[in-house]
Amino acid sequence: MGYTQFTLEWAVGGAGADQEIVRQDVAKWIAGNEEAQYALNEDGTSNESAKWYDCLTDLRELSALLPNVWFVLHGYGEESGDIWRAYAKAGKVEKVKAEFKFKVPGFFKLKH
Repeated sequence: MGYTQFTLEWAVGGAGADQEIVRQDVAKWIAGNEEAQYALNEDGTSNESAKWYDCLTDLRELSALLPNVWFVLHGYGEESGDIWRAYAKAGKVEKVKAEFKFKVPGFFKLKH
């Protein structure tokens, strides 16, 4: 398993949600998690490629702390095709891998 480049995005939902407070809470969480701190800057952008094995568990914990926030953790691995996203809200996480497919060229549909 190679290194992965991570980015974290979030969206605040609900009435009265304060974007700045959430940003500060996420920044504190990143600063307090050694692996997240290595992989992410405090604004969720990528810091360094990392082997963050507990990223889904950590994301679950973060989303449980901020249950009104939607999180998306993006992973871009160094191996070909290793692209995924993990979606989290209120302590629940689901990881999905990118699907790649080729479109059939139109000239194959032509009659000869």
